[in-house]
Amino acid sequence: MKFFVLFGIAILLAMAPANAVTIVNGGFNAGLTGFSIIESENGTTDGQQVVLFETVSGINSTALELNVGRSMGGFDMPPAGITLVQQFIPEKSGLLTFSVDVAAVRDNSDGSNANAGEFTLLSNGAVLDTLFLGEIEASETLRGSLSGKVELTTGVLTDFSLQVFRPFVPSPSLRQYVDNVVVSTVPLPAPILSLLASLVVLFLVSRGEGALRTQI
Repeated sequence: MKFFVLFGIAILLAMAPANAVTIVNGGFNAGLTGFSIIESENGTTDGQQVVLFETVSGINSTALELNVGRSMGGFDMPPAGITLVQQFIPEKSGLLTFSVDVAAVRDNSDGSNANAGEFTLLSNGAVLDTLFLGEIEASETLRGSLSGKVELTTGVLTDFSLQVFRPFVPSPSLRQYVDNVVVSTVPLPAPILSLLASLVVLFLVSRGEGALRTQI
């Protein structure tokens, strides 16, 4: 019985995605420390700063404020803007989840804006999630989040990347927000945890019965 318990624990340890990698400054409390902002081809942001904002409704916290768009106007032009990037090297292989909260705000200017922002979450060039906030009215706030899973490989440079694009030049009445960049390990499946618990219980019971027989 002891062999099976140890064997089960060994399997769990081998499957566990233990990883010391964490995103630095994911709440932007230290400004842009840990992050880089890269302009895309024909993309720009008309200012970038860390401010207090409710990226998640009802929770006022530090967030990155942007005003993205194309560096030059024109009709039927592809979206452009910036990519927010943080790189790291995993110490161990494993499966991690990435998540980030985003928002867009339009001031009380007349009318609406056709595109509040297009957000794309990537890692090492692979698209994990996308969010198109769409049309935004005057004095309106749009919110959303993106998430995805990443298989990390030991010693390989990995990145968290968030594209923030629009197909128009930056609007003086429109801003985009990014906050709560989080990386977390994927928990062990419940059936595996139940199996481990059962093996441990059986092992302890068998030891107790053995000790009782010895006393008798």
